Amino acid sequence: MRRRFAFVLLLGLVLTIFSSGAAWAHGENAQESWLRMNTVAFWNVNFSTDTIKQGETVTITGTAKVLETWPKTLKGPDTAYLSVVAPGPVFLMKDRVINDQAAPASFYVQKGSVYNFKMTIQGRIPGRYHVHPSFAVKGAGSLIGPGQWITVQKNSAGFANPITLYNGKTVNLENFGLAWPVNGFSILTFLVGLVWLLYWIVPKPTVSRLAVTSQLSVNDDGGDAVGLITRKDHRAMNWIMLAAALLLIGGWIYEARAFPVKIPQQVDRFTIPSAPAPATIATASMSKVTYDTATQTLTATVSATNKGDTPMQMKDLHIAGLRFANTAAGSQGGDGQITVQPSTAIAPGQTQELTMTIRGGLLEQQRLIPVGAGQSNTYMSFVADFQNTGGVDNFLTGTRAPRTVRTVSATPSSRPSTRSTPGSTRPIRNGRWTTSASSARSTRTGTWRRCSSRAAPT
Repeated sequence: MRRRFAFVLLLGLVLTIFSSGAAWAHGENAQESWLRMNTVAFWNVNFSTDTIKQGETVTITGTAKVLETWPKTLKGPDTAYLSVVAPGPVFLMKDRVINDQAAPASFYVQKGSVYNFKMTIQGRIPGRYHVHPSFAVKGAGSLIGPGQWITVQKNSAGFANPITLYNGKTVNLENFGLAWPVNGFSILTFLVGLVWLLYWIVPKPTVSRLAVTSQLSVNDDGGDAVGLITRKDHRAMNWIMLAAALLLIGGWIYEARAFPVKIPQQVDRFTIPSAPAPATIATASMSKVTYDTATQTLTATVSATNKGDTPMQMKDLHIAGLRFANTAAGSQGGDGQITVQPSTAIAPGQTQELTMTIRGGLLEQQRLIPVGAGQSNTYMSFVADFQNTGGVDNFLTGTRAPRTVRTVSATPSSRPSTRSTPGSTRPIRNGRWTTSASSARSTRTGTWRRCSSRAAPT
């Protein structure tokens, strides 16, 4: 019976190892929906290429905004760091520019600020990697933007990272000082620690007879009384301590002689002003948002006003790094499509009620449909891109989403077989619901704020 049980366990382990699929991306979908939608928004993120060789560069451009809808359950945004997320040190950050300013380190931020960024990364290790821009906020963690697969091909010459030192000498940071002092000094200190460890394991049965040694007194005074530590042990530990002290002193002397010219560590944090705001061409307010779990359809009603001198249309809708393109307005690509009715442009000075519809299971696949009764995870934030015929873009951020956006999980057997008739939405029974004329819940009208960003090519 035991052999059969062991065989079954071994067989299960083998099947798990060899039949499981590879893990892709970075688990950005595991971040809570309220965190991804209400903290930092990304749009117009572009990668200059998807295939490079070792030593070649990729330029990532885009826009990030610290939303006004920052959750109260998180520490307010104060310090941020813009970087990329990749599986290990497979790329090098060569240059980072935010709002036309060099940003080598973290910087101060505030809610509502918009940052146009440009990052240049260099391929280091061959492979195929999923790369994301990331906006790390102190106290809140890293918020991940849209990603792309990048293939780094092997270069016959290998990879080098040359840099010129202050004394004029050029070195390769890939192997500079790696043999000594990095690896050499690490081995010496490891040996000292290994001698200490073996001394207390081999001559003394401290581990093999733990039940006995745990009952012995320490006798750390080194006297003649029976105990775990004797005078001989004290002398041995003194020698080991002396060896460690000599290594430390020797390292200081070597460092002073080998590197006489030094630059002290420096931290220079500063505030990067928000990107210049374009001319105001649009204002909008959201009155209702519903999500039908039966048809996987998100519907939003928005009242938009054209404040400009030329007709405008809603070009794109951004939700947590996803872009939904309005093909009727000439927008192409994106992660999905959005239908806007009426599809005609809004004339200057006119206000029009728009019905935006997103169909398909992408929002559920990306875990962006809020679930739960808590206040934070029942809000959805959107960034709408309104563009006029002159090419001016206004990105409007919904500062508060209606509470009627909900989804409740239901087992397949509990779903009703009846379908709602066109033009009406029935109350959902057996585990799911949307609003209807007879069972409408009160909603909170969402206001929209305009943010600044230069239009970037999509």
